[in-house]
Amino acid sequence: DLFVCVLLLRFSMPNPRTNISMFKLVALFSSIWISRLVDAAQPHVRRHSTYQNPNEDGNNPLLSILEGANLGELSWSSKNYRTQAERSLVSGDINVAYVGTRATKAWVSVPVPYKDTQNMTDVMSFHGSPAIKGTVVGVHTIFYDILLDLSVGANLVGDITPPGIVNAPTAFVLSSWVSDDLSRLFPVYDIVSNGQHLQCDPQVITRELDTVAHLMYKVVTRCGGVVTEFYANLFNDQEVIEWQLFAVFSDYSVPDVDINIEKFSVTFGEFIMVDDHIPLQVPQFSVYDSATDTFTISLIDRPASDPLKIGHAQGLPIFKGALLCIDNSKPFEVQIRDPEITSSQKYSYLLARIDGKILSGRTNWDNRWLAFQAAIPKLPQDVAELDSIFNAQYGFMSTPQDLYAKRLLGLNKYAGATGAQGDFGSQKGSQATHGDIRFAATWHYHLQEPMRPIHFREANGSPTTGAVQDNWVTWSQKTHYHPSVSPNQLGKPNWWTGGEFHGWSGKDDQHKSSNALNAAIATQDWPAHRTMLRDEINVALENVRFLPGQNPGAPRAIGRRLLADANAFLLTGDEWVWERLVVWHASNAFSKSVLGPAPDFMRVQEFSVNDKPPFLCVETTNCVQGQHAPVAKIIIWQLGLLMKGLAAAWNTHLYRQSLGLPTLPGTNDLEDHIAELATTFARHFVVQVNGAWQTWNLIAWNNGIPVDPGILSSNDATAGSTSELVKVDNTWWEWIFPGFYYLARSDHGINLPVDVVQRLDSMATETEMVVFPNSDMATREWFPFTA
Repeated sequence: DLFVCVLLLRFSMPNPRTNISMFKLVALFSSIWISRLVDAAQPHVRRHSTYQNPNEDGNNPLLSILEGANLGELSWSSKNYRTQAERSLVSGDINVAYVGTRATKAWVSVPVPYKDTQNMTDVMSFHGSPAIKGTVVGVHTIFYDILLDLSVGANLVGDITPPGIVNAPTAFVLSSWVSDDLSRLFPVYDIVSNGQHLQCDPQVITRELDTVAHLMYKVVTRCGGVVTEFYANLFNDQEVIEWQLFAVFSDYSVPDVDINIEKFSVTFGEFIMVDDHIPLQVPQFSVYDSATDTFTISLIDRPASDPLKIGHAQGLPIFKGALLCIDNSKPFEVQIRDPEITSSQKYSYLLARIDGKILSGRTNWDNRWLAFQAAIPKLPQDVAELDSIFNAQYGFMSTPQDLYAKRLLGLNKYAGATGAQGDFGSQKGSQATHGDIRFAATWHYHLQEPMRPIHFREANGSPTTGAVQDNWVTWSQKTHYHPSVSPNQLGKPNWWTGGEFHGWSGKDDQHKSSNALNAAIATQDWPAHRTMLRDEINVALENVRFLPGQNPGAPRAIGRRLLADANAFLLTGDEWVWERLVVWHASNAFSKSVLGPAPDFMRVQEFSVNDKPPFLCVETTNCVQGQHAPVAKIIIWQLGLLMKGLAAAWNTHLYRQSLGLPTLPGTNDLEDHIAELATTFARHFVVQVNGAWQTWNLIAWNNGIPVDPGILSSNDATAGSTSELVKVDNTWWEWIFPGFYYLARSDHGINLPVDVVQRLDSMATETEMVVFPNSDMATREWFPFTA
């Protein structure tokens, strides 16, 4: 109680830098956050050191920063990372590499497949160091926090094993340099919009993780129309606090669809550093104010004549960095000149965080990777491609970029763009699944989801859901513009379709893909990105396509949503996601599918009669929009994408069964849909000509009567029947065949006719011979290599 009173007294004094009211502090310190931290605080002795002159040996980066030096020469480089990757060619599932200029000791979070942890205890061992069970990511990953002493250039590869004799902590203890003044850990924001400093509400603090190794807190603050989410990771007896910060404009009390921001700064009582500062064009280190002994970093600092415009429900990129905590018995500028401080091991660990980087990951994810479980196998040509991918990512980050620049992971800025997009496929993340842990240095910057306008927040800063907003209906991850569809427009004008601020749109139904985001959540303990996935789930649950009686939409939309939502279930473990977004979705799609009169399962999802090019017409193979009447057609590549999503959902169902989770009513519709669509495809949409398989992107729908095999066997399009020939070596095959390849190569348990099994096996064999041997990873990521 005395501790809290001292903090309240300290903050009740006038302080122009912090501007925290007594009311806010009372609300703040009533939180369990403070009580938990106080419980963990160690007793310690205040230091009374003598003031010293600045050291002259150049080995005190914090002092150099304080005096305005540029530390660019201490930055790690791509060469360092390549060296570490080359060293990691030894056996073992876990790979940790340290690139830095001085030895360090730190807790490192490493991913373990959820299923592998079923026989693991909460306390394990890695290279003789304690490994403590930490964050649980749905039913896909559990992170273990490992305490490691790392020498310069260290590279540790091995397995997490039973603990044996390991000096594991039995209770969480805060470092004395952290616990001496907990108030210095709270973010204080200064946000200026249209010349006005936005007033900030009391912070809402929740504990997301509580183990003997790792505490994780989420601190939500609303400042006017801006909501901030600060994630702090505190580790047992560690002076470095790793953080993420996400900010979004979401305000239903005003009709404004955007906000102008001239300034966005955050102040702490501890030294702040920001990762990836070069491409983000923000300072790497905070500015010290000796008058208040606080540190401020400006994430946005623009003239009033050129503010940053942020759209409704759009966020800033997620920032990441560290707080470097030091003994606060005297001001920072005194302590970093004190030999008793600067010669200590703790201080050396702080400096190691400035110019070093710890990379961690797995050497493989065999049969444990996302919806299709198995990742693609590594081929010899992949080594050079991994270097090329990393060099592109790192090179992009080596020069200043626009804050809202298109990154190298994910979909296009405008997700509804026609054609191929980098996130498409059955899975992404081959950098991680191949064991190239350099990805841990680049993925955080290159993920894009925070910049999409899909992050809706309530007045108290909590995420918006249909449970709290009645009559709110979404479409393509935004509020449906039509007031008759969504009577609740969240305070925005009717008929507003949602602008693409800085070019970023929501992910529309027909191009929905979150493969890169899912790969990151599976491999990195980044809580802000797990929130991005939750935001996608919240808007998906209110999608107009999921209203009773609604048509589920185009086959490609169903397939892409099913793949994304099967992964969403795996990464959240949320039964409502599985029940609503996967099983109900699949059943609705099955009920709306079209069954032809042929006796051998002529089922398709949808046939099209529009005249949007390319389309079929009777008169010619060169149909002209507005001139020739369209013929009803099947779009084979769309049915292929549908099958990929159905297969992803089915394989996730099998994984659920292996965990002992219940089989929900409606799952049989998923199985029947797969069997009937596969039979239709194998018997009626593909033919083998001179030993090679082929199909057509557009095939006439004759009320379910198959097109003559002779027409399908031609190399030339037939007016009114076929258009766009596709063979196995054509890139369209990547869109068409992956789901069927799963049926040919996996132990899926679905009963298929013998002739269908034989034909799919033959197509799979040709694909393996023609497509795989010389293909890049992006091509092979289309095909689910499930054992």
